[in-house]
Amino acid sequence: MIVDKLENAHLYARLSDKINIAFGILKDKKLSLKKEGRYEIDGKNLYYTVQHYTTKPVSEGKLEAHEKYIDIQLVTSGEEFIGYTLLDQVEIEKPYDELNDILFYKVPDEVNTVKLCKGMFCILFPQDKHMPGCYVKEPTEVCKIVVKVRMRDLHGIRARLQDAEILYRNGRKEGALLSVLVAVAATSKKRYPKVKSDKEAFIKFAGEEMFKITGGIRKYRLKFRNEIITLEDLLYKFVRCELAHEGNIPEDIVFEENYDQRYVVTDRQIILPYRLLKGLALAVIEAPENKDLFEDK
Repeated sequence: MIVDKLENAHLYARLSDKINIAFGILKDKKLSLKKEGRYEIDGKNLYYTVQHYTTKPVSEGKLEAHEKYIDIQLVTSGEEFIGYTLLDQVEIEKPYDELNDILFYKVPDEVNTVKLCKGMFCILFPQDKHMPGCYVKEPTEVCKIVVKVRMRDLHGIRARLQDAEILYRNGRKEGALLSVLVAVAATSKKRYPKVKSDKEAFIKFAGEEMFKITGGIRKYRLKFRNEIITLEDLLYKFVRCELAHEGNIPEDIVFEENYDQRYVVTDRQIILPYRLLKGLALAVIEAPENKDLFEDK
């Protein structure tokens, strides 16, 4: 379990992209004004609930845990104790409810508590048996936002594509592009595990999948900086590497949203369509190496 103030959320950004996105959601001060209920960000993969309740005595608390999701709980008004135990051997009170992803335990004689005040959050992992909503001195009205992050989507290729979709919908298109290219790079290493160079594996994979990536072109060559290069070379060297290491795409490469043509080269720029992201993602999803990751697609 992690407990801290929301102002320090940036310290935990590297836990996962999904958790970083969750903190971005929690920083919206208007969330507590919403009606109680569930609000989806990425379907079952990432959503949050708005809760209003009156805290109760520790003696009335229920010790619970989850298997599929990580909880990030933020108190936006009021205060409460959240009970927790580090004991591994705790007797189960109710069998695991798969539909609601919750398992209840009998409360042991000794339960630790931590105080959550306005602006404080806790991150609860599946091993963290917890008992939320207990009062500190007396019953208090509390507003809490709970973000649920599905465990299976925290890491790996599927997570990168899901991150890309969320980032794109929220206007962070360069971030979405980088996430997709990382998924391509990871898939290429699965296809060519004996190839030592990441660049070689990426270019080989993208070259083989170019028909799918471009929606109909098998060999995609273009003029850039007075040289003729392939699209896969451009994507690796000048897009992926620049985004990863410099944080930006070079000024002479422009991606356009509502752009129907394959590409245009001007005196100063090369213009590419953002729909290439869909093609890159499709190549990753339909790669035989990733079949087990996208069985539900």
